[in-house]
Amino acid sequence: MKEFTCSHCGHTGSDVNYHYTYIGGQGDIRVIECDDLTACWKRWDAQHNIRKPELVGAK
Repeated sequence: MKEFTCSHCGHTGSDVNYHYTYIGGQGDIRVIECDDLTACWKRWDAQHNIRKPELVGAK
């Protein structure tokens, strides 16, 4: 079975497949992206040096 590469985060593996997603006026289209979108966004954030903001006053 061929492994796909996520069009969002660049991850390649058996957990990347075609999914339907809404793209503006184009409606729902098929895109290749991770099955686990939470992990996908974490990878994307890490690639772009985006961190969660520090909690003000947290101890």
